[in-house]
Amino acid sequence: MEKLYFKEMGSGQKIVILHGLLGSLDNWITIGKNLSKNFHVYLVDLINHGNSPHSETFNYSKMANDLHDFFQSNNINKAYLIGHSMGGKVAMKFADIYQNYIDKLIIVDIVNKKYPTNRFNHIFKTLKNINIKDIKSRKEADEQASNYINNLSERNFLLKNLKRNQDNFFSWKPNVDIIISSINDISSEININNKILQETLFLRGEFSDYITDSDVSIIGNDFDNFNLKTISNSGHWIHAENPNSFYKNVFSFLKN
Repeated sequence: MEKLYFKEMGSGQKIVILHGLLGSLDNWITIGKNLSKNFHVYLVDLINHGNSPHSETFNYSKMANDLHDFFQSNNINKAYLIGHSMGGKVAMKFADIYQNYIDKLIIVDIVNKKYPTNRFNHIFKTLKNINIKDIKSRKEADEQASNYINNLSERNFLLKNLKRNQDNFFSWKPNVDIIISSINDISSEININNKILQETLFLRGEFSDYITDSDVSIIGNDFDNFNLKTISNSGHWIHAENPNSFYKNVFSFLKN
């Protein structure tokens, strides 16, 4: 059993937050700190990401079962669960298998459908083509990454995955090879066997194409009690791009 790396803060009702593909709990520190004023918050690194262990098995059932082990190890009998992008699909699968552990659910900018894998091509080109062994600084990594990723915030997001080793060389925290080889599974529709009854809030970014108007019917196939809200002035990374509006909607939903 792999022990997932996590950070916890605050006290009160429990919230577990799951990051997206090639993200980590570090992406959620600011939101976590704000929520910790009223809740007991757990920020989790999923398998093959951040400081959590690497595994040759990388799919939603595996990640949902890892999360169940995490709940048990930390004596979490019931919690609010927030998942962004890939983490949103992990949350859906967890709700499918372990519904009794969830109080309310927040799914951030993802639905249960197959997404085209080519939207990650520039990311994977960067991961494959950056000469990681010869990089001496993060600035140098950014210069190389800019050949493949024009957007600065997207480069910064990806380069958060770099770690400096004791011998002063850089390496990637995520299990890059396994993530790349598993991208078809990760981008696919997941199997939901039990309709999810918990009250669920879907949040989408105004400028994101991850949840379209026509996807509402898809949500209804798997969720019995849901609401969809659009966060203005944000794309896929809502919590980073419009954190104030994101926080207000999350807090209002959980405290209602």
